[in-house]
Amino acid sequence: MIAWFLASHLVTQFAGGGLLKLFLGNLKSDAAAAWKWLTHPLTHLIIAGLACIIVAQHFTLIGERRHSAKVELQLSKEHAGRLADRQAYTRAQADAAALNKVHVQQIETKQQKVTTDVETDYQRKLAALRSGLRAQPPAAQGSANGAGSSKVPDASSGPDAEAGVPLSDSERLRAAENELQLDELITWIEQQTKIDPNAEPLHTTTH
Repeated sequence: MIAWFLASHLVTQFAGGGLLKLFLGNLKSDAAAAWKWLTHPLTHLIIAGLACIIVAQHFTLIGERRHSAKVELQLSKEHAGRLADRQAYTRAQADAAALNKVHVQQIETKQQKVTTDVETDYQRKLAALRSGLRAQPPAAQGSANGAGSSKVPDASSGPDAEAGVPLSDSERLRAAENELQLDELITWIEQQTKIDPNAEPLHTTTH
Protein backbone atom coordinates (compact mmCIF):
# COMPACT_ATOMS: atom_id res chain seq x y z
CA MET A 1 0.00 0.00 0.00
CA ILE A 2 2.82 2.38 0.85
CA ALA A 3 4.63 1.70 -2.43
CA TRP A 4 1.44 2.27 -4.37
CA PHE A 5 0.90 5.53 -2.53
CA LEU A 6 4.41 6.81 -3.27
CA ALA A 7 4.12 5.86 -6.94
CA SER A 8 0.82 7.66 -7.21
CA HIS A 9 2.30 10.74 -5.54
CA LEU A 10 5.29 10.84 -7.88
CA VAL A 11 3.09 10.51 -10.93
CA THR A 12 0.92 13.32 -9.64
CA GLN A 13 3.90 15.58 -9.01
CA PHE A 14 5.40 14.80 -12.45
CA ALA A 15 2.11 15.44 -14.12
CA GLY A 16 1.86 18.74 -12.32
CA GLY A 17 5.26 19.75 -13.71
CA GLY A 18 7.09 20.01 -10.40
CA LEU A 19 9.78 17.47 -11.10
CA LEU A 20 10.26 18.61 -14.71
CA LYS A 21 10.70 22.20 -13.63
CA LEU A 22 13.17 21.13 -10.97
CA PHE A 23 15.19 19.07 -13.50
CA LEU A 24 15.25 21.87 -16.07
CA GLY A 25 16.24 24.42 -13.46
CA ASN A 26 19.16 22.33 -12.25
CA LEU A 27 20.26 21.68 -15.87
CA LYS A 28 20.29 25.39 -16.66
CA SER A 29 22.24 26.23 -13.55
CA ASP A 30 24.80 23.51 -14.27
CA ALA A 31 25.19 24.66 -17.87
CA ALA A 32 25.63 28.25 -16.76
CA ALA A 33 28.27 27.21 -14.23
CA ALA A 34 30.11 25.13 -16.85
CA TRP A 35 30.05 27.97 -19.37
CA LYS A 36 31.33 30.39 -16.74
CA TRP A 37 34.16 28.01 -15.92
CA LEU A 38 35.03 27.51 -19.59
CA THR A 39 35.10 31.21 -20.32
CA HIS A 40 37.19 32.07 -17.27
CA PRO A 41 40.80 33.19 -18.17
CA LEU A 42 42.28 30.81 -15.62
CA THR A 43 40.52 27.94 -17.37
CA HIS A 44 42.11 28.98 -20.65
CA LEU A 45 45.52 28.91 -19.00
CA ILE A 46 44.85 25.47 -17.56
CA ILE A 47 43.69 24.15 -20.93
CA ALA A 48 46.67 25.70 -22.71
CA GLY A 49 49.01 24.20 -20.12
CA LEU A 50 47.46 20.77 -20.51
CA ALA A 51 47.77 21.08 -24.29
CA CYS A 52 51.43 21.99 -23.96
CA ILE A 53 52.00 19.03 -21.66
CA ILE A 54 50.29 16.68 -24.12
CA VAL A 55 52.29 18.05 -27.05
CA ALA A 56 55.54 17.77 -25.07
CA GLN A 57 54.73 14.22 -24.07
CA HIS A 58 53.94 13.41 -27.69
CA PHE A 59 57.28 14.69 -28.95
CA THR A 60 59.08 13.03 -26.04
CA LEU A 61 57.46 9.74 -26.97
CA ILE A 62 58.52 10.22 -30.61
CA GLY A 63 62.08 10.97 -29.49
CA GLU A 64 62.16 7.90 -27.25
CA ARG A 65 60.88 5.73 -30.08
CA ARG A 66 63.56 7.07 -32.42
CA HIS A 67 66.24 6.53 -29.80
CA SER A 68 64.97 3.01 -29.17
CA ALA A 69 65.05 2.32 -32.92
CA LYS A 70 68.64 3.60 -33.11
CA VAL A 71 69.67 1.45 -30.17
CA GLU A 72 68.03 -1.61 -31.68
CA LEU A 73 69.72 -0.91 -35.02
CA GLN A 74 73.10 -0.52 -33.30
CA LEU A 75 72.60 -3.74 -31.33
CA SER A 76 71.58 -5.51 -34.52
CA LYS A 77 74.73 -4.29 -36.29
CA GLU A 78 76.93 -5.34 -33.36
CA HIS A 79 75.28 -8.76 -33.28
CA ALA A 80 75.77 -9.16 -37.03
CA GLY A 81 79.41 -8.07 -36.65
CA ARG A 82 80.06 -10.60 -33.87
CA LEU A 83 78.36 -13.30 -35.91
CA ALA A 84 80.50 -12.43 -38.94
CA ASP A 85 83.65 -12.52 -36.77
CA ARG A 86 82.73 -15.95 -35.41
CA GLN A 87 82.01 -17.24 -38.89
CA ALA A 88 85.31 -15.84 -40.19
CA TYR A 89 87.18 -17.39 -37.25
CA THR A 90 85.48 -20.75 -37.84
CA ARG A 91 86.32 -20.61 -41.56
CA ALA A 92 89.94 -19.69 -40.77
CA GLN A 93 90.21 -22.59 -38.33
CA ALA A 94 88.74 -24.99 -40.88
CA ASP A 95 91.04 -23.70 -43.63
CA ALA A 96 94.08 -24.00 -41.36
CA ALA A 97 93.12 -27.54 -40.37
CA ALA A 98 92.58 -28.54 -43.99
CA LEU A 99 95.89 -26.97 -45.05
CA ASN A 100 97.72 -28.70 -42.21
CA LYS A 101 96.16 -32.02 -43.19
CA VAL A 102 97.29 -31.55 -46.79
CA HIS A 103 100.77 -30.56 -45.59
CA VAL A 104 101.07 -33.66 -43.41
CA GLN A 105 99.89 -35.86 -46.26
CA GLN A 106 102.46 -34.30 -48.60
CA ILE A 107 105.27 -34.86 -46.07
CA GLU A 108 104.19 -38.45 -45.51
CA THR A 109 104.00 -39.01 -49.27
CA LYS A 110 107.55 -37.70 -49.74
CA GLN A 111 108.85 -39.82 -46.88
CA GLN A 112 107.12 -42.91 -48.22
CA LYS A 113 108.55 -42.25 -51.69
CA VAL A 114 112.07 -42.08 -50.27
CA THR A 115 111.50 -45.33 -48.42
CA THR A 116 110.09 -47.02 -51.50
CA ASP A 117 112.91 -45.78 -53.75
CA VAL A 118 115.62 -46.87 -51.33
CA GLU A 119 113.98 -50.24 -50.79
CA THR A 120 113.66 -50.79 -54.55
CA ASP A 121 117.27 -49.78 -55.11
CA TYR A 122 118.40 -52.04 -52.26
CA GLN A 123 116.54 -55.05 -53.64
CA ARG A 124 118.00 -54.43 -57.11
CA LYS A 125 121.56 -54.14 -55.78
CA LEU A 126 121.09 -57.15 -53.50
CA ALA A 127 119.93 -59.31 -56.40
CA ALA A 128 122.90 -58.17 -58.48
CA LEU A 129 125.27 -58.84 -55.59
CA ARG A 130 124.00 -62.36 -55.02
CA SER A 131 124.06 -63.08 -58.74
CA GLY A 132 127.61 -61.78 -59.05
CA LEU A 133 128.89 -63.82 -56.11
CA ARG A 134 127.28 -66.98 -57.43
CA ALA A 135 128.87 -66.39 -60.83
CA GLN A 136 132.40 -66.09 -59.40
CA PRO A 137 134.64 -69.21 -59.74
CA PRO A 138 135.64 -70.99 -56.51
CA ALA A 139 138.69 -69.50 -54.83
CA ALA A 140 141.94 -71.42 -54.52
CA GLN A 141 142.20 -73.90 -51.68
CA GLY A 142 144.20 -72.79 -48.66
CA SER A 143 147.40 -74.77 -48.06
CA ALA A 144 147.46 -74.42 -44.29
CA ASN A 145 143.80 -74.39 -43.33
CA GLY A 146 142.56 -77.33 -45.35
CA ALA A 147 139.79 -77.66 -47.88
CA GLY A 148 136.48 -75.80 -47.86
CA SER A 149 137.89 -72.37 -47.15
CA SER A 150 138.93 -69.62 -49.48
CA LYS A 151 140.40 -66.19 -49.30
CA VAL A 152 138.59 -63.10 -50.53
CA PRO A 153 140.12 -62.29 -53.94
CA ASP A 154 140.19 -58.56 -53.41
CA ALA A 155 140.30 -57.84 -49.73
CA SER A 156 139.43 -54.18 -49.69
CA SER A 157 137.50 -53.66 -46.46
CA GLY A 158 137.18 -55.05 -42.98
CA PRO A 159 139.85 -56.30 -40.57
CA ASP A 160 139.40 -59.92 -41.62
CA ALA A 161 139.88 -59.05 -45.29
CA GLU A 162 142.95 -56.98 -44.58
CA ALA A 163 144.43 -59.84 -42.56
CA GLY A 164 143.68 -62.30 -45.32
CA VAL A 165 141.39 -64.46 -43.12
CA PRO A 166 139.74 -67.14 -45.26
CA LEU A 167 135.92 -66.77 -45.58
CA SER A 168 133.32 -69.14 -46.89
CA ASP A 169 130.98 -68.14 -49.70
CA SER A 170 128.07 -67.66 -47.29
CA GLU A 171 130.20 -65.48 -45.04
CA ARG A 172 131.38 -63.40 -47.96
CA LEU A 173 127.74 -62.98 -49.09
CA ARG A 174 126.57 -62.02 -45.62
CA ALA A 175 129.35 -59.46 -45.26
CA ALA A 176 128.53 -57.94 -48.64
CA GLU A 177 124.81 -57.80 -47.75
CA ASN A 178 125.57 -56.06 -44.45
CA GLU A 179 127.73 -53.52 -46.21
CA LEU A 180 124.99 -52.91 -48.79
CA GLN A 181 122.36 -52.51 -46.06
CA LEU A 182 124.54 -49.97 -44.30
CA ASP A 183 125.06 -47.99 -47.50
CA GLU A 184 121.32 -47.97 -48.28
CA LEU A 185 120.48 -46.97 -44.70
CA ILE A 186 122.82 -43.99 -44.98
CA THR A 187 121.20 -43.09 -48.29
CA TRP A 188 117.72 -43.36 -46.74
CA ILE A 189 118.69 -41.09 -43.81
CA GLU A 190 120.23 -38.51 -46.14
CA GLN A 191 117.14 -38.44 -48.35
CA GLN A 192 114.76 -38.19 -45.37
CA THR A 193 116.66 -35.30 -43.82
CA LYS A 194 116.37 -33.37 -47.08
CA ILE A 195 112.59 -33.23 -46.60
CA ASP A 196 111.74 -29.94 -44.89
CA PRO A 197 108.67 -30.36 -42.62
CA ASN A 198 108.35 -26.56 -42.38
CA ALA A 199 108.22 -25.97 -46.10
CA GLU A 200 105.15 -24.33 -47.55
CA PRO A 201 102.63 -26.97 -48.60
CA LEU A 202 101.82 -27.32 -52.26
CA HIS A 203 98.36 -25.94 -52.97
CA THR A 204 96.06 -28.45 -54.57
CA THR A 205 92.86 -27.60 -56.40
CA THR A 206 89.77 -29.63 -55.74
CA HIS A 207 86.94 -30.03 -58.21
